[in-house]
Amino acid sequence: MLTIVNPNQLDIPDERARVLLLTTCRLVAEEFHQKPKHVEITMTLVLGAGDERYSIDKKGLLTMYLERWDEGKFVDGVITSAIQWMAPLPMRNQMLTEIVRRTDLIVPVSAKQLRVPGAHSPTPPGGDSAGCISALSTLLAPGRIVGRTHKHFQKEAASSSR
Repeated sequence: MLTIVNPNQLDIPDERARVLLLTTCRLVAEEFHQKPKHVEITMTLVLGAGDERYSIDKKGLLTMYLERWDEGKFVDGVITSAIQWMAPLPMRNQMLTEIVRRTDLIVPVSAKQLRVPGAHSPTPPGGDSAGCISALSTLLAPGRIVGRTHKHFQKEAASSSR
């Protein structure tokens, strides 16, 4: 469903905008192997806004602000919104927690620790920073980690550092 707010009566093909929204959501659903009903977006389009952007509030209501009608910007915003819609806020928060947890296993140093002189030595024990970088480069090579479990990653890290 599309609600259009157009206080300056700017030119916009209302029906085409509605069909673009529906078609975009359906295509995104297909591409991500979802049922179309799982990617049904209700959107408010505000025309005449000086600051072009889109936002999703805490209730999941989407608003897109465009200076004037631009089909490409509209569809691009709907694609981005539809993808974001499939990952609701609780899921994104859970993903954030997991991303930080995994990052801490690789680089267990906080930004604050990095700012304090002497709080963290950039060179690992034994002074072999080249070996550490080499091991990480090997582990992070494209296609190397995809589909592997965290335990597998830890085993590889241990064997690469020997």
